[in-house]
Amino acid sequence: MTKMPETERLILRCFRSEDARALYENHMDPEVRKWFSNECYADPEEAKDAIRFYRECVNGKRLPYVLGVELKETGELIGDTGISAVEGKKDETEIGYCIGEKYRNRGYATELLKAMTGFVFSEFGTKVIYGRVVHGNEASVKVLEKNGYRFVKEEFGAEDDLYGKGMLVFRKERFSAYEEILDRAEQAARRYEEARRDCEKLEEDLKKLERYYTGPEWKEDFEADEAGLLPAGLKRGVLSEDGIDNILEWFREFRNPGREEP
Repeated sequence: MTKMPETERLILRCFRSEDARALYENHMDPEVRKWFSNECYADPEEAKDAIRFYRECVNGKRLPYVLGVELKETGELIGDTGISAVEGKKDETEIGYCIGEKYRNRGYATELLKAMTGFVFSEFGTKVIYGRVVHGNEASVKVLEKNGYRFVKEEFGAEDDLYGKGMLVFRKERFSAYEEILDRAEQAARRYEEARRDCEKLEEDLKKLERYYTGPEWKEDFEADEAGLLPAGLKRGVLSEDGIDNILEWFREFRNPGREEP
């Protein structure tokens, strides 16, 4: 079974029949109708018919492959995203995405496009993904550019060119997506190395902290604080058992990952 993509805040999933009302309302949004009037639904029943078709395609893993976008925090359907075939190019696809009016300007479109792009490259054998934008839809242009899609050309005379001003065509190659993963991995490795060196420098101080915590001095300071004898307004993290226990345990795990301390 195909594992659907998720992000920190979103779940991309197969549509359910009960999503019909939300799908209809998301696509009735004036901003969506402005740029995607051919992707609106006459009523919730038509949206339900579309969902039935989308489910069949997803279950058969064929194009168009359209998923609902669910907000993890609330379970609401806030948009959708999908890919369609590029005529005559079996290893190329076109991607689309929509976020309902109530949920815009929170980075959801950028987040879902990143997840969907990686999913398509890994699951469909796609070598190139295109994003086509009606001239003037600057919000969609920014979403594509933030996800590493490159502008390649203007296209005129397309059926979905609603205003006859031309379509802006962006593309992203498969190797570029994996290059981004490599870049993030290298950055993480560098940060880890810096953190490791910082942690090694703390070893002697940590030994002092552990001796303080396990000796009589910590108990004396703790009891003095409980009695109100220590100055107000000072940090007291070191007088928290959990605080010291947690940081010492973290460093033990850091020194010996996967091993349990005797």
